[in-house]
Amino acid sequence: MTLGGLDENGMPEAICWEEDETWNNSGNFEEHITKYLDDSLIADEKKGKKRARTAYTSNQLLALEKEFNQQNYILRAKRHQLAKELNLCERQIKIWFQNRRMKKKKGLLSLSGQPSKF
Repeated sequence: MTLGGLDENGMPEAICWEEDETWNNSGNFEEHITKYLDDSLIADEKKGKKRARTAYTSNQLLALEKEFNQQNYILRAKRHQLAKELNLCERQIKIWFQNRRMKKKKGLLSLSGQPSKF
């Protein structure tokens, strides 16, 4: 049995557990599956995909909070302008605003005494 192979028609092969005697004899799915999956290969695929957390400077936070206090939602033109001024990318600003709105929402829910769904 091969994992990820193609059949004669170029279609992915189906994994048939019954063909493998280790599965039938041991009955232990975890032992069986680890025989075919290489953990280092899976780990290598995940490496480098997640960005490092952005550490905002106090000046950046001050400017972002000031803008948020004026308007909870930032328009594209303002986002572009802030990105240039603060030396951040627009995506970071967009996500900061999303997170800040959620923080505000959680704070309002806790003040009202309602249980938070988040």
